[in-house]
Amino acid sequence: MRRPSRNIEVFSISVIDLLASALGAFILISIILFPFYNQHQQLQKTKTDIKVAADETKKASDMKKKHQEIVFKQLEDIKQGAKAADGMELCKKQESACKAQLGKTFLIVGIEWDERCDVDFYIVDPRGQKFYHAAKNDSFTTFPNSKGQLSLDMTDGPGLEIWQNPEAESGLYKISYELFSCRPGVEAAKIRGWVIDRSGGRRCLVDRNMKIATSGARTHEDVTMLEVNTDGSTTIQFVSACPSS
Repeated sequence: MRRPSRNIEVFSISVIDLLASALGAFILISIILFPFYNQHQQLQKTKTDIKVAADETKKASDMKKKHQEIVFKQLEDIKQGAKAADGMELCKKQESACKAQLGKTFLIVGIEWDERCDVDFYIVDPRGQKFYHAAKNDSFTTFPNSKGQLSLDMTDGPGLEIWQNPEAESGLYKISYELFSCRPGVEAAKIRGWVIDRSGGRRCLVDRNMKIATSGARTHEDVTMLEVNTDGSTTIQFVSACPSS
């Protein structure tokens, strides 16, 4: 009888050992790594869920904030409407007083010049009261019934003079300039005037080029008439385009 081959037996045992080792390694990996893999998957899912929840919370917060803004605006509109209604009711009850108040407007008239000259500014109100350097009414004693005053008076250029009245009465205001004197070598001045009120904003008067008289006497010129209307608006006889600043 022939002896069986040992090579076949060795090969069979090696294959079995290899399979057993592979199975053991797989089982070992499954036992050790699979729980960590499952934990990682669960962690990723938890992170995703948290992000989704945070996004939804932010959206809800933004929506709530937007709704609050809308509600606040509506409440403010209601308040403003109530104030307007109260104001209208007050005006109806005190119609004459309201009309008188509307007939008064905040009014500022000013002049400016660049030359080394002394320019004087005159304004006569509807009552015939003349405001100028000798009657500024700065302490409201010259014209006690008026709140108008020559609040700024300069005697040399570059210069600026301003008359203002927070409650200018309706009627005509006469505006005029006087070139009183100039420094040696200066014979003329270009005077720029402007008006500011609540209805028309800032409007410029026509520039005036005034010269010292050959006799050396002062030069006086009427410039324009300004009317404060009963509704508080103003009308100016001569206006010019204001230069861009």
